[in-house]
Amino acid sequence: MTSMFVFLAFLGLHSGFKQMCEASDLPGLKIRLSTKGLDYVSNAALDVMTSRLSGQSIDDYHGQSGKTKYDITGVRITSFNKPHSEATVAPGSGITWTLSGGSVSIKGDWHYKYRQNRFIKLSDSGSFEASVSGLDIRISITIGMDDSGQPTIHTTGCSSEVGSADVHLHGGGSWFYNIFDSAIERSVKRNLKNKLCDAAKLSIDKEGVERMKSLNLQVYFFANHLMLDYRLVAPPKFTTNYLESFHKGEVFLKGDSREAPFQPFPLSGDEPSESHMMTFWASDYILNTLGNLLQRYGLVHYKLTNKDLEAYGKPHLLNTICPGHVCIGKFIDGVSKQFPNSSVIVHMVSTQGDFPRFTMLAGELRGHISGMAFFSVRTPNGSHVHMFRAHVNLTMSLGVRMGDDRVKAKVANFRTKMKLVHTNIKAITEPELDAFFKLIADTWIIPKLNELGDIGFELPIFDDFHFVNPEIKIQKGAMQLLVDFKYL
Repeated sequence: MTSMFVFLAFLGLHSGFKQMCEASDLPGLKIRLSTKGLDYVSNAALDVMTSRLSGQSIDDYHGQSGKTKYDITGVRITSFNKPHSEATVAPGSGITWTLSGGSVSIKGDWHYKYRQNRFIKLSDSGSFEASVSGLDIRISITIGMDDSGQPTIHTTGCSSEVGSADVHLHGGGSWFYNIFDSAIERSVKRNLKNKLCDAAKLSIDKEGVERMKSLNLQVYFFANHLMLDYRLVAPPKFTTNYLESFHKGEVFLKGDSREAPFQPFPLSGDEPSESHMMTFWASDYILNTLGNLLQRYGLVHYKLTNKDLEAYGKPHLLNTICPGHVCIGKFIDGVSKQFPNSSVIVHMVSTQGDFPRFTMLAGELRGHISGMAFFSVRTPNGSHVHMFRAHVNLTMSLGVRMGDDRVKAKVANFRTKMKLVHTNIKAITEPELDAFFKLIADTWIIPKLNELGDIGFELPIFDDFHFVNPEIKIQKGAMQLLVDFKYL
């Protein structure tokens, strides 16, 4: 039960960080939980509560009627029959969980002492069984955030009602002592009401608090150097049909909280989808803050050599001479003539001030990287000679999928365009260079991008939830991900 309502609380946090709201109140990620999702959560929570209550003990009761003292001890719940469960969003406040029409079976022991005077003393004992029906519970839960930015959760109220109890006594003179049925019924009903609320409140106010503290809203990746921030930027939206939360969705370098120099576009306000339990809107802002960060710290560069290409089946591609193989010398004749029996190094670096950008359009995710490629050669005597440099434009279309509870991507289409800036090679043309660089892209750049895309990025979810039945739609400015989820 705790996991379920902590999950709901995460979606309905009341406030974000003040400093982030001041910087931008537009989210890079929006999450909406539909009534279908809310129904699933409440019923899954009920399954947990059912297993939790079975075997629970109820406080002993001691009473007296006239000269008769009686004790009801060892009372325990032997079964809990699930009531109807309904969780609703209380606009502006939190969540209300209502259980109605439940029943429990109870066993316990009874004992009595009767004393008329010092000479007349009677006592007896036995066991009893009781079936209690008409259980109704209503729990109010509020949610918020502490000073460190972690979500908080606690109950603000709990009420319960117990209908009737059918008591059967066994042992001793039980046939005679059924006059004590009403005393046992009163004891069971009173203690059971308290037990139901105590169990619910304990789950939220103790275990729920611990779960909230463990919720990871800052996802580290790239060897823990980068952090994807899922903290809130605005209060949630509570309606009778869904609850909605708004998250930062920005990538930061570990230890550096500087904001990106641009803002996300407003996310869609589509009508609630009842076909799935949950809907994510992930803005292209998330990817663009990553590109901006990589550019800011000069991380978009690479020196490509034949050693890099060995794992991709082209260990000779950067040779100037390659009998029986494909290499740069066969694409650009001037390279093989001026620098025979040498190997080429391609230093690729993004253009200063132009970070890798991603754009989401209707049905398509596009990427664009602009930079320079410096081609140098290592001669047989070990010297390095600059050959030429060219401006490079890389554009791509990406297919997006869901796997292992992560959003993953794969290059669907890739185009290169080269423009010579300077050359020391006497005979070289841009079509030759384009053709060779396309081979580099097919051999190494695209597979590398696909390796990164297969790692993907996490969405904010608890460890014991699993996404199922995903459906992805690329819209203008954002990816819409519709999912169901399963509690593990």
